[in-house]
Amino acid sequence: MTQVSFAILMLFAGLALTTLPAVVLWRRVLHVRRRALASALIGELVGFLRIIETGNLEARLHEAGGKGRSRRATPGEPASRLPEPSIFEANANRLDLFEPSLARKIANAYTLLKGATGGLSAAASDAEQSEAASIQLREGLSLADDVLHRLRPLL
Repeated sequence: MTQVSFAILMLFAGLALTTLPAVVLWRRVLHVRRRALASALIGELVGFLRIIETGNLEARLHEAGGKGRSRRATPGEPASRLPEPSIFEANANRLDLFEPSLARKIANAYTLLKGATGGLSAAASDAEQSEAASIQLREGLSLADDVLHRLRPLL
Protein backbone atom coordinates (compact mmCIF):
# COMPACT_ATOMS: atom_id res chain seq x y z
CA MET A 1 0.00 0.00 0.00
CA THR A 2 1.41 3.36 -0.95
CA GLN A 3 1.59 6.28 1.37
CA VAL A 4 -1.06 8.16 -0.64
CA SER A 5 -3.49 5.21 -0.47
CA PHE A 6 -2.84 4.86 3.22
CA ALA A 7 -3.46 8.58 3.76
CA ILE A 8 -6.73 8.40 1.78
CA LEU A 9 -7.79 5.33 3.75
CA MET A 10 -7.07 7.10 7.05
CA LEU A 11 -9.00 10.17 5.85
CA PHE A 12 -12.06 8.06 5.06
CA ALA A 13 -11.74 6.18 8.36
CA GLY A 14 -11.56 9.49 10.22
CA LEU A 15 -14.62 10.80 8.38
CA ALA A 16 -16.50 7.59 9.15
CA LEU A 17 -15.64 7.81 12.83
CA THR A 18 -16.77 11.44 13.09
CA THR A 19 -19.88 10.96 10.93
CA LEU A 20 -21.13 7.79 12.62
CA PRO A 21 -21.90 9.42 15.99
CA ALA A 22 -23.72 12.25 14.18
CA VAL A 23 -25.88 9.73 12.29
CA VAL A 24 -26.65 7.82 15.48
CA LEU A 25 -27.49 11.05 17.27
CA TRP A 26 -29.73 12.22 14.41
CA ARG A 27 -31.62 8.90 14.41
CA ARG A 28 -32.11 9.21 18.16
CA VAL A 29 -33.44 12.75 17.76
CA LEU A 30 -35.88 11.58 15.06
CA HIS A 31 -37.00 8.71 17.28
CA VAL A 32 -37.66 11.06 20.20
CA ARG A 33 -39.53 13.55 17.97
CA ARG A 34 -41.62 10.75 16.41
CA ARG A 35 -42.43 9.33 19.84
CA ALA A 36 -43.42 12.72 21.27
CA LEU A 37 -45.66 13.51 18.30
CA ALA A 38 -47.26 10.05 18.42
CA SER A 39 -47.96 10.49 22.13
CA ALA A 40 -49.54 13.92 21.64
CA LEU A 41 -51.70 12.74 18.73
CA ILE A 42 -52.83 9.70 20.71
CA GLY A 43 -53.85 11.96 23.58
CA GLU A 44 -55.79 14.27 21.29
CA LEU A 45 -57.52 11.44 19.41
CA VAL A 46 -58.47 9.67 22.64
CA GLY A 47 -59.89 12.96 23.91
CA PHE A 48 -61.96 13.36 20.75
CA LEU A 49 -63.22 9.79 20.95
CA ARG A 50 -64.14 10.32 24.59
CA ILE A 51 -66.14 13.46 23.70
CA ILE A 52 -67.91 11.58 20.91
CA GLU A 53 -68.66 8.67 23.26
CA THR A 54 -69.86 10.72 26.23
CA GLY A 55 -71.76 13.12 23.97
CA ASN A 56 -73.52 10.21 22.27
CA LEU A 57 -72.95 11.95 18.93
CA GLU A 58 -73.62 8.90 16.79
CA ALA A 59 -76.95 8.22 18.51
CA ARG A 60 -77.86 11.91 18.25
CA LEU A 61 -77.13 11.87 14.50
CA HIS A 62 -79.27 8.77 14.07
CA GLU A 63 -82.06 10.32 16.16
CA ALA A 64 -81.92 13.58 14.21
CA GLY A 65 -82.13 11.73 10.92
CA GLY A 66 -85.06 9.63 12.07
CA LYS A 67 -87.10 12.58 13.33
CA GLY A 68 -86.37 14.77 10.32
CA ARG A 69 -86.86 17.92 12.41
CA SER A 70 -84.70 20.22 14.41
CA ARG A 71 -83.96 19.32 18.00
CA ARG A 72 -82.82 21.90 20.51
CA ALA A 73 -79.98 21.11 22.85
CA THR A 74 -80.98 20.73 26.45
CA PRO A 75 -79.03 22.43 29.23
CA GLY A 76 -76.08 20.33 30.33
CA GLU A 77 -76.04 18.38 27.08
CA PRO A 78 -72.52 17.76 25.77
CA ALA A 79 -71.40 19.94 22.90
CA SER A 80 -72.11 18.65 19.42
CA ARG A 81 -68.78 19.90 18.10
CA LEU A 82 -65.30 18.74 18.85
CA PRO A 83 -62.74 21.26 20.04
CA GLU A 84 -60.28 22.42 17.43
CA PRO A 85 -57.59 19.77 16.81
CA SER A 86 -54.84 22.09 18.03
CA ILE A 87 -52.12 19.44 18.36
CA PHE A 88 -52.79 18.09 14.89
CA GLU A 89 -52.98 21.54 13.31
CA ALA A 90 -49.81 22.74 15.01
CA ASN A 91 -47.89 19.64 13.97
CA ALA A 92 -49.34 18.82 10.56
CA ASN A 93 -46.01 19.80 8.99
CA ARG A 94 -44.30 17.12 11.11
CA LEU A 95 -46.38 14.18 9.85
CA ASP A 96 -43.39 13.27 7.68
CA LEU A 97 -41.89 11.71 10.82
CA PHE A 98 -44.29 8.82 10.16
CA GLU A 99 -44.48 6.55 7.15
CA PRO A 100 -46.64 8.03 4.36
CA SER A 101 -49.59 5.66 4.79
CA LEU A 102 -49.84 6.44 8.52
CA ALA A 103 -49.55 10.19 7.92
CA ARG A 104 -52.36 9.95 5.35
CA LYS A 105 -54.57 7.99 7.77
CA ILE A 106 -53.96 10.51 10.56
CA ALA A 107 -54.94 13.44 8.35
CA ASN A 108 -57.97 11.57 7.00
CA ALA A 109 -59.18 10.58 10.49
CA TYR A 110 -59.03 14.17 11.73
CA THR A 111 -60.81 15.43 8.62
CA LEU A 112 -63.61 12.87 8.87
CA LEU A 113 -64.19 13.39 12.58
CA LYS A 114 -64.17 17.16 12.31
CA GLY A 115 -66.48 17.10 9.29
CA ALA A 116 -68.93 14.66 10.85
CA THR A 117 -69.29 16.50 14.14
CA GLY A 118 -69.26 19.89 12.44
CA GLY A 119 -72.25 18.82 10.37
CA LEU A 120 -74.25 17.71 13.40
CA SER A 121 -76.16 20.97 13.82
CA ALA A 122 -77.04 21.14 10.12
CA ALA A 123 -77.95 17.46 10.09
CA ALA A 124 -80.47 17.89 12.86
CA SER A 125 -82.97 19.39 10.43
CA ASP A 126 -82.23 17.22 7.39
CA ALA A 127 -82.46 13.43 7.45
CA GLU A 128 -80.23 13.09 4.38
CA GLN A 129 -77.46 15.21 5.89
CA SER A 130 -77.85 13.34 9.14
CA GLU A 131 -77.31 9.99 7.41
CA ALA A 132 -74.26 11.32 5.55
CA ALA A 133 -72.79 12.76 8.75
CA SER A 134 -73.47 9.47 10.57
CA ILE A 135 -71.63 7.48 7.89
CA GLN A 136 -68.76 9.97 7.99
CA LEU A 137 -68.60 9.70 11.78
CA ARG A 138 -68.50 5.87 11.68
CA GLU A 139 -65.73 5.95 9.06
CA GLY A 140 -63.80 8.52 11.11
CA LEU A 141 -64.16 6.44 14.28
CA SER A 142 -62.95 3.32 12.49
CA LEU A 143 -60.00 5.17 10.98
CA ALA A 144 -59.13 6.83 14.31
CA ASP A 145 -59.12 3.39 15.95
CA ASP A 146 -56.73 2.11 13.27
CA VAL A 147 -54.49 5.18 13.72
CA LEU A 148 -54.38 4.62 17.49
CA HIS A 149 -53.36 0.98 16.96
CA ARG A 150 -50.60 2.00 14.55
CA LEU A 151 -49.28 4.84 16.75
CA ARG A 152 -49.18 2.76 19.93
CA PRO A 153 -46.04 0.75 19.03
CA LEU A 154 -44.16 4.02 18.49
CA LEU A 155 -44.40 4.89 22.19
